Amino acid sequence: MEDYSAASFGSSTELIQLGKEWGKKFYPAFKKLADSVKASNPNYHFRKNRLPNKTKITIDGTHINGLNHTSEKSFIKRLHLEIGKDYDGIEIAEAIRKVYGSRNYNRISYRWEPTTDGHANLVFDVIENPPHLFQIRVALSHFQQRCTYNYCC
Repeated sequence: MEDYSAASFGSSTELIQLGKEWGKKFYPAFKKLADSVKASNPNYHFRKNRLPNKTKITIDGTHINGLNHTSEKSFIKRLHLEIGKDYDGIEIAEAIRKVYGSRNYNRISYRWEPTTDGHANLVFDVIENPPHLFQIRVALSHFQQRCTYNYCC
C-alpha cells in the first residue's frame, strides 16, 4: 500500500486486487467477528444493500457565513439553487463547484440545519480569497486578452 496514495486513480485494478488479497488474508478474523455478532444476537441476519437510499432535501432557506468582500446575492446567484426545491448532496456539491470556480473563495463548506421532516436550511461557511488576488487575476486576464487580440505576445 505504500506505493499508492489518494491520487492513485489510474491504479484501480491493482488496488482492487490488493484489497482482495488482504481480504483473503484477514478472512478468519472477519469470520470470527461475524460469528460473534450472530452469537450475541440470535435474530441477526445479514442484509445486502443496507445503506439508505439517496434522499433529497427541500431547501427552506440559505445563510452564508464569512462573506467580507463578496455579496450574498452574487454567491446565491452562482449556486443556481432554488428555495423550495429538492436537492441531494451531489447536486449541492456541483453547485458549490460553480461558486468555487469564481476563484473568489479559498474554502466553501456547507451543512444542513433541519427545519421539518425532509426540509432544511442550507448554511455555507466560506473563507474568501484576499481581494488583491482577485484584482491580479482580472488584470492578468485582461492583459492576456489584449495580447491575444493584438498579437503582441
